[in-house]
Amino acid sequence: HLARAIGERVNRRLARFETIKRFLVLPHAFGTGPDGELTPTRKLRRSATLRRYAAEIEALYAEPPPERVTVCGNRA
Repeated sequence: HLARAIGERVNRRLARFETIKRFLVLPHAFGTGPDGELTPTRKLRRSATLRRYAAEIEALYAEPPPERVTVCGNRA
Protein backbone atom coordinates (compact mmCIF):
# COMPACT_ATOMS: atom_id res chain seq x y z
CA HIS A 1 0.00 0.00 0.00
CA LEU A 2 1.38 3.40 -1.01
CA ALA A 3 0.52 5.21 2.24
CA ARG A 4 2.40 2.58 4.28
CA ALA A 5 5.44 2.82 1.99
CA ILE A 6 5.52 6.60 2.38
CA GLY A 7 5.41 6.22 6.15
CA GLU A 8 8.10 3.57 6.27
CA ARG A 9 10.51 4.85 3.65
CA VAL A 10 10.03 8.60 3.44
CA ASN A 11 8.40 10.09 6.51
CA ARG A 12 10.57 8.31 9.06
CA ARG A 13 13.63 10.20 7.79
CA LEU A 14 11.97 13.62 7.91
CA ALA A 15 11.15 16.11 10.64
CA ARG A 16 7.45 16.12 11.54
CA PHE A 17 6.77 19.41 9.71
CA GLU A 18 8.30 17.97 6.51
CA THR A 19 6.33 14.73 6.39
CA ILE A 20 3.72 13.82 3.80
CA LYS A 21 0.43 13.73 5.64
CA ARG A 22 -2.10 13.45 2.81
CA PHE A 23 -1.91 12.85 -0.91
CA LEU A 24 -4.13 12.35 -3.92
CA VAL A 25 -3.24 10.28 -6.97
CA LEU A 26 -4.31 11.92 -10.23
CA PRO A 27 -5.77 9.73 -12.98
CA HIS A 28 -3.14 10.91 -15.48
CA ALA A 29 0.42 12.20 -15.69
CA PHE A 30 1.17 15.91 -16.03
CA GLY A 31 1.54 16.91 -19.67
CA THR A 32 3.66 19.31 -21.66
CA GLY A 33 2.53 21.56 -24.48
CA PRO A 34 0.70 24.87 -24.48
CA ASP A 35 -2.09 23.68 -22.14
CA GLY A 36 -0.02 21.26 -20.06
CA GLU A 37 1.09 21.52 -16.47
CA LEU A 38 4.77 21.25 -17.42
CA THR A 39 7.04 23.39 -19.57
CA PRO A 40 9.13 21.72 -22.31
CA THR A 41 11.99 21.57 -19.75
CA ARG A 42 9.65 19.74 -17.30
CA LYS A 43 9.21 22.63 -14.85
CA LEU A 44 5.81 22.97 -13.18
CA ARG A 45 3.54 25.74 -14.48
CA ARG A 46 2.25 26.75 -11.07
CA SER A 47 -0.57 29.09 -12.08
CA ALA A 48 -2.02 26.65 -14.62
CA THR A 49 -1.71 23.76 -12.18
CA LEU A 50 -3.32 25.70 -9.32
CA ARG A 51 -6.24 26.68 -11.56
CA ARG A 52 -6.75 23.22 -13.04
CA TYR A 53 -6.50 21.33 -9.73
CA ALA A 54 -8.08 23.82 -7.32
CA ALA A 55 -10.72 21.32 -6.14
CA GLU A 56 -8.11 18.61 -5.55
CA ILE A 57 -5.88 20.99 -3.59
CA GLU A 58 -8.82 22.09 -1.44
CA ALA A 59 -9.68 18.43 -0.79
CA LEU A 60 -6.20 17.84 0.67
CA TYR A 61 -6.93 20.38 3.42
CA ALA A 62 -10.60 19.50 4.05
CA GLU A 63 -11.73 18.24 7.45
CA PRO A 64 -12.62 15.45 7.41
CA PRO A 65 -10.72 14.53 4.24
CA PRO A 66 -12.84 13.21 1.36
CA GLU A 67 -12.59 9.52 0.50
CA ARG A 68 -10.40 10.21 -2.57
CA VAL A 69 -7.63 11.68 -0.33
CA THR A 70 -5.21 9.22 1.26
CA VAL A 71 -4.11 10.02 4.80
CA CYS A 72 -0.67 8.79 5.86
CA GLY A 73 -0.29 7.36 9.34
CA ASN A 74 -2.51 8.51 12.17
CA ARG A 75 -1.66 12.19 11.78
CA ALA A 76 -3.98 14.14 9.48
